Amino acid sequence: FLDSDFHAIYQSEMQMGKLMNALTLMSIFIAFLGLFGLTAYSVQQRAKEIGIRKVFGAEESEIFLLLSSNYVKLIGVSCLIAVPTAYILISRWLDDFAFRIPFELWVFVIACLGCFALAIMTVALQSYKSMGSNSIKILKSE
Repeated sequence: FLDSDFHAIYQSEMQMGKLMNALTLMSIFIAFLGLFGLTAYSVQQRAKEIGIRKVFGAEESEIFLLLSSNYVKLIGVSCLIAVPTAYILISRWLDDFAFRIPFELWVFVIACLGCFALAIMTVALQSYKSMGSNSIKILKSE
C-alpha cells in the first residue's frame, strides 16, 4: 500500500525526531543545572553585599533585580544569536522536502520566553534563599 511506502520513506525522519526530542530535553536539563549552579555561586560570592543591602533597607525586589539583570542580558544576547541561526538551519533542512509546512516565528518567541522564565525562576529561587538567611551571621563572619 502507498501509506506503508510513505511510512518506510519517512522512518528515518521519525527516528531523528525522537532522538532530537531526547537530546533537547537533556540539553535543557543540563543548561538548567548550569544556570542553577552559576546563580548559587553568584549569590554565595555576593552574600556580604546582599547582607549589607538588607541591613540598609533594600527591598527584596531590588536585590532580585540586582541578581537577575546580568542573566537577563546574557539570555537576550543568546536569543539574538540563536534565533537567526536556527531559522536559517531549519529553512535549509526543510528545503529538502517536496511539501513544506509553514514555518512560524512564534515558535522562537515561545522558546525565548521559556528561557527567560527558566532563568527568572532560578534566580528567584536563589534570591529567595539569600533573603531568608540571617544578615548578621553573614556580616559577622568577616
